[in-house]
Amino acid sequence: MLENNNVMEIGSCKTCIYAFSDQLAKGQLHCGLTYYQVPPARRRPVKLASYTVVPSEHVCIHWMPKAISK
Repeated sequence: MLENNNVMEIGSCKTCIYAFSDQLAKGQLHCGLTYYQVPPARRRPVKLASYTVVPSEHVCIHWMPKAISK
């Protein structure tokens, strides 16, 4: 059974594979969906500020879970 803290994280930006974490701004996330929609061979890095800032508890229909490492 999931703990209460984990329930809020499922399906949110905090656990989304598309979210980029800003190491300088503690806990700030940016949505990288547009980056991942481009084929890998055509992707070009851009400034993190170009991506929309999203709250960690935000939920959208494009959410994909991060891979869980063991």
